[in-house]
Amino acid sequence: MSYPKEQNQPRNAARRHFLGVSAATGARLAGLAALATAIS
Repeated sequence: MSYPKEQNQPRNAARRHFLGVSAATGARLAGLAALATAIS
């Protein structure tokens, strides 16, 4: 039983979006931490 490719697309797109948001948030937090360390 093979699933059609379209059925799996939304989950992959959501996962890709979540990973992108997580990476962006992590980079922002790392940048803020580095900035705070440099200032103090």
